[in-house]
Amino acid sequence: MLKKLCSIIICFIVLLNSNLTCFCYTTEATEIEPYYTYTNSVKTILNISDKTVTCSAKITGISGTTSKITITMTLEKKTLFWWTEIESWTQTFNSYSATFSKTYSGISSGTYRVSAEYIAYTLSDSEIISEISNVITV
Repeated sequence: MLKKLCSIIICFIVLLNSNLTCFCYTTEATEIEPYYTYTNSVKTILNISDKTVTCSAKITGISGTTSKITITMTLEKKTLFWWTEIESWTQTFNSYSATFSKTYSGISSGTYRVSAEYIAYTLSDSEIISEISNVITV
């Protein structure tokens, strides 16, 4: 009974951490894009060269509406089934758009990604957008 229970738990954990791909086909040539209230676009990118990681985050708000932006980037490394924080950076910009880049040197082999949180402010409101970069294994 104990072996069967352990097997079920392990299968459940593997299923939760597997990458499942879903496809949706439509007859119309439309592209689905997220709708933001105070933001036109966000882009989060991870680059690795030798043992140096470059994390980049770019946000474009709405001119005349977005007044301030805060970007928090977190470099993460996959450990077994979970993502572990390696380093985190935050910067605030008094503009409707911003680009934020940071480097981290001396990484070991493994799988990495950047998680970014963007906060776009107006004079009386804000919105939070989260995005995860591409994943790179070294």
